[in-house]
Amino acid sequence: VIEAHLVTGAPVRLLRSFSRRLGYLSDSPDAIAVAAKWLAPGGMLAEITKLSFQEQEMLQNVAPVAPEAALAAIERVLLGPEGHAAAPSCRYVTRILRPLAYEPAMFERCSALLAIIADIEPDGTNAHDAARNAFPPLFSLFASGTHATVEQRLAVVRTLLLSEDEKRRSLGTKCLGFALEGMHFGAGYDFEFGSRVRDPGYWPKNRDEVKQ
Repeated sequence: VIEAHLVTGAPVRLLRSFSRRLGYLSDSPDAIAVAAKWLAPGGMLAEITKLSFQEQEMLQNVAPVAPEAALAAIERVLLGPEGHAAAPSCRYVTRILRPLAYEPAMFERCSALLAIIADIEPDGTNAHDAARNAFPPLFSLFASGTHATVEQRLAVVRTLLLSEDEKRRSLGTKCLGFALEGMHFGAGYDFEFGSRVRDPGYWPKNRDEVKQ
């Protein structure tokens, strides 16, 4: 009913406002269904490289409602045959992939996508939301923003360090540096993701876990 009377043919401004409200209804089956439909192949937000700025905001708004659908939509592009060629047009999804990586089950998938985006970024970029800057803090001991295990995170680092690509190895070195940091920690990114309850991520419970 909502889609028939409000969404279909509505101006982008109204849809953006509607998507913002959807983003806080992650426990609503109806909201999840609408978001999943928008993100499915052929949906309003499915072609992530062709979205206007307002539609990109809509994608960020509904990602917390249907995280699996959002991740799948990004994978269809970046893991497709034109993945690296398409990456410059969807660098904005870094802001979606970081909070999606909070879940251990999605960590490796998000890491693979962030690495692809980092591949096309210039060396020395200092943009806060650049993948080369937003990705490594996920490997920090504290305030990483993910609950991925130590083993999961080190497996990703190992893959990057053993890559034949120099930029991948450089990224892996940066991630390893964050993993080995033992003194200076700070939450450089917020942990909010719609209405989903989030904390700063994995937090060692004792000295043995810190040593690990």
